[in-house]
Amino acid sequence: MPNYSIYMETQVKSILVPWDFSEHAYYALQEAVEISKVTNYNIILLHIVAKQVEETPARAKLEKVVADAEKNWNIKPGYMIKTGSIFNTISEVAGDPEFAFAVMKTDGVKGMQRFTGSRAIKIIEGSKIPFIVVQQPPSNHSFRTVLLPIDYRIENKQVISYVSSFSKFYQFKLVLMKPQTNDKIFKKNIANTVNLAKVLLESKNIPFEIIAAESKGSYAEQIIECAHKKSCDLIVIQLEKNLTFTKFLFGVKEQRILANPYKIPVMCLNPRFELLKYAGFH
Repeated sequence: MPNYSIYMETQVKSILVPWDFSEHAYYALQEAVEISKVTNYNIILLHIVAKQVEETPARAKLEKVVADAEKNWNIKPGYMIKTGSIFNTISEVAGDPEFAFAVMKTDGVKGMQRFTGSRAIKIIEGSKIPFIVVQQPPSNHSFRTVLLPIDYRIENKQVISYVSSFSKFYQFKLVLMKPQTNDKIFKKNIANTVNLAKVLLESKNIPFEIIAAESKGSYAEQIIECAHKKSCDLIVIQLEKNLTFTKFLFGVKEQRILANPYKIPVMCLNPRFELLKYAGFH
């Protein structure tokens, strides 16, 4: 029997791009192309149809997308067509060990999505891999400044480890943002996370700075404004566990950050899974 752990470390990873032929889907493909140039990962387009009879015409359209990508960027994506629902099928496909992460478009938060949650979050919260969510074509060819807001959750530690592993590919500065709180336990957890971050980032020679949020005002809005002021190329957030209707009703910070007005790409990490197991940054 082959040693699966060795296979996981030596196989070529891929970037999953959910594909619906929309203009915003092309934005996601362009971002994936830029990342592929740095990581040397493959790109796989995933198109989902409601019925099998739709596969043949979809395949013809996908072949043209692949040909155009090869012509424009000298990168030839692969593709797959699955029958099912976008909310379940994307997560199922993303669970394949082949994929390091996904790049997906968002159309923002519209209508009832303000109360029930954006499509992007509904897809991401069931996935094992990180998703980079974009609203426009890449404005830069690299991630030079990355904003990572932390909070009181112990899962922040694995998020910091995951983000630091990006330094294998990108020479970025990390901006750590911490919230203000009067809760003694939360303060202690935040302080422990910051101390761990300092040790880890210094050991990897990753430049960083730590910014404290203001005591008043929305943490989500402060994150967005900080990312803009610091000219960040990427915001990394960790989803809340169990995103209930009530949380969406009052406006979860995640969907506000995803649909940020500056259209900064957002990497979403799911706290329910072991991030490093799926990172592909060995």
